[in-house]
Amino acid sequence: MAGNSNGPLAGHILVCTGDFAMGEAELVKLAASVGCDVEDRFSKRTTMLVVGTRDPAQFNGKIKSNKLLAAEAAVAKGRKVDILSEAEFVAVARGSRAA
Repeated sequence: MAGNSNGPLAGHILVCTGDFAMGEAELVKLAASVGCDVEDRFSKRTTMLVVGTRDPAQFNGKIKSNKLLAAEAAVAKGRKVDILSEAEFVAVARGSRAA
């Protein structure tokens, strides 16, 4: 989903992983409203990963998603990727609206 090109977070490429209290559709809508382009897959373009809750029992005991593992690997290699919880992203997004 393309973000608001005039939003304060314009230029960021956001990817979501996990389940979200506000629902993924609402999180995506919020992200786009503040300028983030939202993509389904983690890639070299990704600048933000929002991590929701995850039940390891549904994923053969894996605590971390492949998207989170890829983001952590990218950060370890020196790439700038912000890894945020749902609450952290909502605070950033709501704060950026006031800015």
